[in-house]
Amino acid sequence: MEKIGKKLWTALIISILIPYGAALVFSGTAAAEEYAEYSEEGEPRILLDGENGGYVTLEDYLAGVVAGQIPAEYEEETLKAQAIIARTYLIKQMGEDLEIPESSLELESLETEQLKSLWGSKEFVGLYRKVENAVKETEGQVLTYQGELIDPLFCRASAGMTRQGDDLHPYLVSVDSAKDVEMDGFFSIQIWTKEEFAEKIGGILEGEPVGADEIPGCIQIVKRDEAGYVEEIQIGSQICSGDAVQYALGLPSPNFTIEEYGEKIRTASSGMGHGYGFSQFGANEKAKEGWTAQDLLEYYYKNIALISE
Repeated sequence: MEKIGKKLWTALIISILIPYGAALVFSGTAAAEEYAEYSEEGEPRILLDGENGGYVTLEDYLAGVVAGQIPAEYEEETLKAQAIIARTYLIKQMGEDLEIPESSLELESLETEQLKSLWGSKEFVGLYRKVENAVKETEGQVLTYQGELIDPLFCRASAGMTRQGDDLHPYLVSVDSAKDVEMDGFFSIQIWTKEEFAEKIGGILEGEPVGADEIPGCIQIVKRDEAGYVEEIQIGSQICSGDAVQYALGLPSPNFTIEEYGEKIRTASSGMGHGYGFSQFGANEKAKEGWTAQDLLEYYYKNIALISE
């Protein structure tokens, strides 16, 4: 299987749609000083951004990350699994130094007031404590494959099956996640003028741009993977990846179709997110049936080990 470029994998691992593609930030001198007291060299920690920044331990920082990545209303075991995923990602980014500037994490940030707006002020305390508890109950736990931290890709919902990884990511396998189709917003339709579509798609083309009058005749899906996601699509004389087209058009998923719709263009997408790894909605449905966080992780990532750092 062909290797996938590092930049694409970085984009995939952080690409979960707003409003949950974010980390809570610690703002203000008092907060930075409070958490800095508990941050010592040799333990995983993050250097906060801004002139009032200081170090915060990974475990203290992590609750805000998880709160920004997954609906806090989900089952406790699902939140625990997401906490382990987030911790694995952050520690892998830190490397041997076990510390990293917040600005290097490529995570957008939601402040406390934004989370209150998202969840509602009345629900904020209870939901945030629920997320904090998920972090505390999994403290130090990370995912490894053959002794190395994995790239713990996750999505909101697959298109019914998750996607197969490449040779560098053998723990990412295609597994059934059929209940994902029950998620609100699973199926999405967008309508474009041909001019709008040509402008958007032109951003990923290297040679001659395609004209509005050539669309959709110059577009052909060449290859889909076994989960139905577009791997290759021909646009004019160029072959592009389905992921690149998804990002260019702002589609919720690279599992899509493109067709003429009267004088316009219609795209139809299934699922939400890139489709690799842990499907949050599918996992949550399993958690409702009594699956533990470890069960969920071992289902969506194959031959991995759950260890404590």
